[in-house]
Amino acid sequence: MSTSIEPSAIANAQKVSKDVLDKVGKLISEAEKSGKQESKEKSNQRTRKILDALQEGVKYAAIIAEANDIAKAVVGVFANILEREVKRRKNNEEIVVIYHVLASATFCIRYIDKAKISDESLNQELKSHFDTMEELITKFGNFAEKYYTKFKLAVVRFLKADEFKAELEDFTKESQSIEQQIMTLLQLHTAVVTSETNEEIRNVSKDVDSILKIVSRLSDLETEKEKQAKRIVEATPGGLEVVLGDEAKIKEVAKVFKEYVSADTTRMIQEDLNEFLRGSLAEFTQKLMDSNDIVIANVLDSRTEIMKKLNSGPHNLIEDEEFRVVWEAHKWKTSVKSKLFVDEICGYFRSDFLKHSSGQGEPRKDNWTLPILTRVMFHPAIADAIDDDGSGYISAHEFNTFLKQKPTNWTVPEWFAFWALGWQETVWDSSCDISNLVDQIRKTTEKVRAKTTDEGLKDLLGYYLEDLSLVEEMVSWDDVTGYDTDFPTDLEYDEDELERLCDEFNAANNELFGKVLEQSGGKIEESTDIAAFQQKFDDRIEVWFIPFLLEVLKRHNTTVNGPGESDDSEDKTPKVTDDKWEEMDVTLTVLLYEFHARMKWLLRGWRVQKLDSKLQVNSFSGGVFAGWYEAYMDKSKEDFQSGIEMLESYYQDESEDESEEAEDNSEKGDDEEPSHADSNKATSSSEIIELRKSITEIQESLSELRKSVTELTKMMQSMRKGNKIKTSKNRNQTQDNESGNEEHGEGQDSEVEDEEHEEGQDSEDSENNATCAGI
Repeated sequence: MSTSIEPSAIANAQKVSKDVLDKVGKLISEAEKSGKQESKEKSNQRTRKILDALQEGVKYAAIIAEANDIAKAVVGVFANILEREVKRRKNNEEIVVIYHVLASATFCIRYIDKAKISDESLNQELKSHFDTMEELITKFGNFAEKYYTKFKLAVVRFLKADEFKAELEDFTKESQSIEQQIMTLLQLHTAVVTSETNEEIRNVSKDVDSILKIVSRLSDLETEKEKQAKRIVEATPGGLEVVLGDEAKIKEVAKVFKEYVSADTTRMIQEDLNEFLRGSLAEFTQKLMDSNDIVIANVLDSRTEIMKKLNSGPHNLIEDEEFRVVWEAHKWKTSVKSKLFVDEICGYFRSDFLKHSSGQGEPRKDNWTLPILTRVMFHPAIADAIDDDGSGYISAHEFNTFLKQKPTNWTVPEWFAFWALGWQETVWDSSCDISNLVDQIRKTTEKVRAKTTDEGLKDLLGYYLEDLSLVEEMVSWDDVTGYDTDFPTDLEYDEDELERLCDEFNAANNELFGKVLEQSGGKIEESTDIAAFQQKFDDRIEVWFIPFLLEVLKRHNTTVNGPGESDDSEDKTPKVTDDKWEEMDVTLTVLLYEFHARMKWLLRGWRVQKLDSKLQVNSFSGGVFAGWYEAYMDKSKEDFQSGIEMLESYYQDESEDESEEAEDNSEKGDDEEPSHADSNKATSSSEIIELRKSITEIQESLSELRKSVTELTKMMQSMRKGNKIKTSKNRNQTQDNESGNEEHGEGQDSEVEDEEHEEGQDSEDSENNATCAGI
């Protein structure tokens, strides 16, 4: 059923949606003319402009669809896949330009006035075309997701470049065809202005030509590695077809890109692209359905209502009626200093509790929170839970978001008390469990790595071990901050109630974690796989990250060591496939990147405010970033710095590496050698991979050295014991004729010798421990 919307709002939406398409059309024309000589930075900026513009346009398309009750489903699906693209850390221009032709067909609804369409057959025909458009957009969304995840490796994109190009060309032409059919219907059966729609069709045709030229670049050879791989293909009798059918040849091409090709990746390369996409479509469609309601609700969020609230007073921005009154009473603007805000709100709770006790003759059920809320030392922790950007100010939006996250059966004072004391304790518990799991997983992984003769798998296991080392640095935050679990023991409050809140909070989150892992099959391949967390917690990665990582590592431990307790016996260790190791490595890489990116975003904000970054890191959200930050700032931790470089290069492709290096060198004269600093700056991902290999080899050598030291220590202890026995025997032989008093003295000497031996052994053990620690 259509929704009553002011005609002026519909007219404005029609105009804005057209303006958006015109703006994006100009950007695409600019992209077509730019060519390969343009820097990646400019290309990335343009793709973000295209996506931002289309996101603005889809809001107005949703208004029209809601008013006319036509094409609501297709607008919702388009908004969904567009949001997934926007949330990606890296966007490919050849993919992004396709969104324009899809938007152009979807935004045709601006020409439809439901009130003037009386012909039911026309209505059904339009619905059929929009249904076809919805299917096409879903298929494209599935392709885009696989391109950024399954098809991420350079060897995959090289060998299947022609298939990718053909697929994108089909999406473009089919979308254009559907749009032309819709426009023709409207021209024939409605009062739509023909000259305007004809101009629209001409513009679309022009844009499609530009898009097809941009898409054709997918098969262009840009890097030296691609050219080298091309030579291997050309030198193979039968060319690409034979290479695709030969696993050894695929691995040979992969070596050019310094990539490891698992059995799963090989099968994917060899499989027909359309067959592969058809096989994964149902799973992707389910993902869209699971998130569609939330996305549509976000799109339909009325900015007009926000403006009305702003005009009538900032307090009207607060959605909770109780706290809207509090906001108004204090005459706060759209934001307020976080310390002042929490102090005043906790003061309000105290007054409200007293008022309730006086009126009802008994305290409120959540009165147990009062001892916690009235302790000023806990107020910063509450403020950090609300202040998601760490700015020191709390906005109306941040407070609304904070209140929405509250479990429905909790009171607001309980929500405040949980963040004052409970949350940090749950994170600490999870961190301890993670440390134990990392130890178990590492032991087995090192054993597998030591036994394998496959160099590719050895490298892959080295990458995974490096991920585990990064995790260890992250969960060391309590050591850096000096967090003490016994700190609040002098505070009298109902510990059972706080424990109840912690248990309920963990149970609710574990349910969400399980759902996310179930939907993704236990693998996280890009940031969109964890979009459910952003929808619930906004940008607060630190709120869910450590508990979710624990659930991920539990699954990894089950995969590596089997269910139940870890067992050192090799026969009980399950066989883990190469594909599974790769999947686990990618999952940790994507998650750790998100954690690192969040910390860097916070650091940037604190730097702008000229705040002490170390102090902020050690205190913000209980200091959960402290361990990571300390390792990040310690340049002597070369293994950690290497891991960070790999994280930061994860979303960077080969062409970007080489183009950036070429740009740096082109700015110098032909006869001028690049400086040492410039060559360091232009470190490519392949060099980083080599560095990682070297570090894992060093780690392996250190592990062997530790074993040697242990064996040497045991040998020395055995030798010392042997010498002691031999000396005692000789002494007994020479003292057989001595008196009893002398024998008594010998006993004393023996005791002294035992003591000296024990002291010497203690000293030796200390030296060995110090040696191992130094190693």
